[in-house]
Amino acid sequence: MEVIKHILYSANELLWSYPLVLLLILVGVFFTIKTACIQLRCFKEMWRLLRERPHNGQGISPFQSFSLSLASRIGSSNILGVALAISIGGPGAVFWMWCVAFLGMATSFAENSLGQLYKVKDGDLYRGGAAYYIHNALGWRVYAILFALLLIVSFGTLFTLVQSNIIAESFSMVFSLDEEWVVMFLVLITGIIILGGVRRIVHVTEILVPLMLLIYLGISGYILLRNINLLPDILSLIINNALGVKELLGGGIGIALVQGTRRGIFSNEAGTGSIASAGASANVSHPAKQGFVQSLGVFVDTMVVSTMTAFIILISGLYGQGVPNGILLTQASMAIHIGSLAPYLVSISLFLFAFTSVISNYYYGESNLVFLSKKRGMLFGYRVLFLLMLMLGPFIEASFIWECIDLMIGLMMLMNAIALLRLTPTVMILFKDYVLQRKAGLDPVFYVDDFPTITGTECWQNEMPENIDAVDDPYFKAMPQ
Repeated sequence: MEVIKHILYSANELLWSYPLVLLLILVGVFFTIKTACIQLRCFKEMWRLLRERPHNGQGISPFQSFSLSLASRIGSSNILGVALAISIGGPGAVFWMWCVAFLGMATSFAENSLGQLYKVKDGDLYRGGAAYYIHNALGWRVYAILFALLLIVSFGTLFTLVQSNIIAESFSMVFSLDEEWVVMFLVLITGIIILGGVRRIVHVTEILVPLMLLIYLGISGYILLRNINLLPDILSLIINNALGVKELLGGGIGIALVQGTRRGIFSNEAGTGSIASAGASANVSHPAKQGFVQSLGVFVDTMVVSTMTAFIILISGLYGQGVPNGILLTQASMAIHIGSLAPYLVSISLFLFAFTSVISNYYYGESNLVFLSKKRGMLFGYRVLFLLMLMLGPFIEASFIWECIDLMIGLMMLMNAIALLRLTPTVMILFKDYVLQRKAGLDPVFYVDDFPTITGTECWQNEMPENIDAVDDPYFKAMPQ
């Protein structure tokens, strides 16, 4: 076992030290330039699209898919991962988390637009994701299968283990409950939800995600407002530790960069290809709409939720005092401001964050399993395995599982980055078509038949009745002839 741990650790050090970090930054810069800084120029449009109803009044709405993706994004990493990044990389890690999130918004637009474009019909709903666009757009079947397997193992099993471990540890520590009882309750409610299918999963996340954001941001906002006079000093601390001469000469910038990038990506998932499974589920009139909506998810996750956690920890001044783990560091930081309520509020927030991640990660795994096989026996086996992983959570060595996850997520990002770069022309067709229609005053509608270079799609054919003349359609009137 020690040999395996050493191999995993060495592989992660090689992958995550600088090569993968630089690749992801460059991909983000590339799509930011190609879209003329979509993060800023289309920020208002992202919020507008969030309020749209599902196309034709059927299926999953943009807000529901947004909640599904946020359920996965906003997990324990927003509390524990941020605390760990600051503990190892210092306050400067927060600055690099912001940079990665800003660039990741452009990457997220690309992968989620493609996820929508190459989605497939599944009953009255849709499925899709990175494996689907890798196979349908590029024809790389083996490559797509490998990606799907990595996602199923990482999100469908290993993440489930660590989220269960975190929930059980937090509740047993704060509420003095036996971990076994906590896990039994977790398995029961998770089983009820996932057996209800995609619609039940979506409805649960649609309710819980706004609730958990309201609770956590309410607590964090209260603490921040009470210490608003310290905000300029905290911002100065973050920037100086990220870009200061002392940190540059001492190698601190490199540590902060790697930690900020690593934990930021684990939190917002931009570039992993996982969120494309949520983006593909929505019923919208144009693929780029989900690109915009899911890009907003990166902003909310890192720029809002993770930033609040970082400010609470930095305001407390406890980050460099050897507090043993992320849970205790966040609890201790909050306790300075809200007293004995802090452990309970952190545990409740952590439960909601981790639990919603569990059920959304299940959905990601299921969508990729369906890509591999539509046999009902496979789905049943996956559900049993998933619930078994929840049960085993408290009994595993979390550090070893995290090393496995780090490696798999790193490989997924590498594979997805290659696919995104190959599909850049398609991404730009979607982006330019959307912008052109918006400038013409239209609610953008996409017809794949208008773009002969795009092949491999199952949806998006022109469904206009044959007896309607194209010249009377407002879309065709607005488009250049």
